[in-house]
Amino acid sequence: ADGLRRRWSGAGRPDVVHAHGWIEGLAACAVARELGVPFVQSYHGLGTVERRAGRPVHPARVRLEAALGRGADAVLAGSEQEADALVRLGVPRPKIGVIPYGVDGEHFSQAGPALPHGDRSRLVTVCRDLADGGVATAIRTLVNVPGAELAVAGGPARRELERDPAAHRLRMLAKRLRVADRVIFMGRMPRRSLPKLLRTARLALCLSPDRPEPLAALEAMACGVPVVTTPVGGNADSVLDHITGLHVPAERPVEIGRAVRRLLAEETTRHAFAIAAADRAHSRYSW
Repeated sequence: ADGLRRRWSGAGRPDVVHAHGWIEGLAACAVARELGVPFVQSYHGLGTVERRAGRPVHPARVRLEAALGRGADAVLAGSEQEADALVRLGVPRPKIGVIPYGVDGEHFSQAGPALPHGDRSRLVTVCRDLADGGVATAIRTLVNVPGAELAVAGGPARRELERDPAAHRLRMLAKRLRVADRVIFMGRMPRRSLPKLLRTARLALCLSPDRPEPLAALEAMACGVPVVTTPVGGNADSVLDHITGLHVPAERPVEIGRAVRRLLAEETTRHAFAIAAADRAHSRYSW
């Protein structure tokens, strides 16, 4: 806060302050109020959600997130689910605006080069954190989708996967379930290469139970790939059930596998989903 105060005094005074995250909000809110500058807060994840998922949460976080929301001139949520959670925290609904994540429609599109791949139906999951639960569910789902393969993009760079504990656990899981020969760990991919991977997919899987990668579903849709997702966070808004993909329950690999098998077998339905997915991503979520 002292650093912001020095920077914003005099000629450096901003017209509006937008804080991303509750720690950043604590620093920015105090100085913005002191200087009489309008203050906007975004959270990108709430302590109440983290606590329900069993993750450690700073004891003051939930209380301070609520106070920041009530004190801000405006609060920006990334999804309707986050907006509802903020209302439950006590943030007035009229203060809250939902600003979804956007996709670069010129980079992520149906037309363009694709990576080489074999004859198997490819499922793709893209994540930042291999330990978020979604990848493990995708591997368990693969047991119930014979003949398909799973490409996993995320975690550390490919050359570092061998030393990554989360990647090791997932490899052991795949071996235990006897699907290791059908799981391809791509590692963290540069954004310029992701469309090439997505264009090889029949379906994209976004199966995190509580912390979805907000852009993964949108980027897959923009490339014309239907999305099978848990209806969590922004995915509940962007993926329309039975129109651009399917909503499935979290951590239910048998049920998810049944839905994936059915969609892979129904080529006409999958093609219709692909057209609708690309149209929705480019018309509703384009930059």
